[in-house]
Amino acid sequence: MYYLAGKIWRGLKLPRKTHAQKDAAQAGEFQRTLCERLASLNVAGGKPVRVWVADEHRYGLIPVVRKCWTLRGVRPTGQDRTKYEWGYLYSALEVDGQNAAEFLCLPDVSLEMSGLFLQHLVASDPDAEHIVIWDQAGFHPNPELHCVPARVHLVSLPPYSPELNPTEAIGDVINDRIGNVLWETIPDLEQAISEELRPPCEEAECVRRLVFHPSLIEQVNATATNNSAITCSKRYNVLKLNMKTAGDWLKVKRMEKNLTLGHVAAKMGIAISLVCSWESNTRVPDSQQLKCWRRFWDSMPKII
Repeated sequence: MYYLAGKIWRGLKLPRKTHAQKDAAQAGEFQRTLCERLASLNVAGGKPVRVWVADEHRYGLIPVVRKCWTLRGVRPTGQDRTKYEWGYLYSALEVDGQNAAEFLCLPDVSLEMSGLFLQHLVASDPDAEHIVIWDQAGFHPNPELHCVPARVHLVSLPPYSPELNPTEAIGDVINDRIGNVLWETIPDLEQAISEELRPPCEEAECVRRLVFHPSLIEQVNATATNNSAITCSKRYNVLKLNMKTAGDWLKVKRMEKNLTLGHVAAKMGIAISLVCSWESNTRVPDSQQLKCWRRFWDSMPKII
């Protein structure tokens, strides 16, 4: 019975929580009409335009519990402590273009802190116009009610739709680093986070993997007439034609299903860094990991 159920439904899957008030139609409408929303901003011509997706992530001295490898039959344990001290990581990833990343650790989230982060974003490229796509949190400035730094244009995501924001994956990246560790001070924690975020800051390919939502990139490029961004469709087709390794196939399959690196890592119970190493072909999955692939994906290529 369970064998037949597995054949029909491809195994049990844990659904992602969604808010009861989420409007799926509104989320779909946003994906289809983002191009028109960006065009309606009337960004001044003649200047480079950079489009960012932004979000915030909380970290603190209460340990984060993550999955870990252990011997069969052994229940792992981790140290725990209740110490209420927090910090917040403001993150922004550029959609295509230079595929840059900007991060800023701040003591709390508020209109003042959000404005400070937007100023930090503008300072990264003072000559450009910056479009920031993020959610409708109460501490995010509303252009109609609050002051917004010059050359910043804000686009709000639909309510209760975190899956539309690729920056959500940053939370998995930092939790893989700080998880299952008892940190003594916030500065020590922030030092570990900064080391983990060095690859996105220095490698455009790392940001490209995190931000690769086909509908988002296609909509952005459709309006980027003055931007030097490379269209998603061209890169995607080239990638499909050049599949030679298991890592290449994994990257294409993940893009087809519109999954982030964090989704794949969580489903397989592994670290995001391991998935990155497969896609960059710096490591090759072993036989046990390939079996896990077969349970996760609908089909496997002959090269594997």
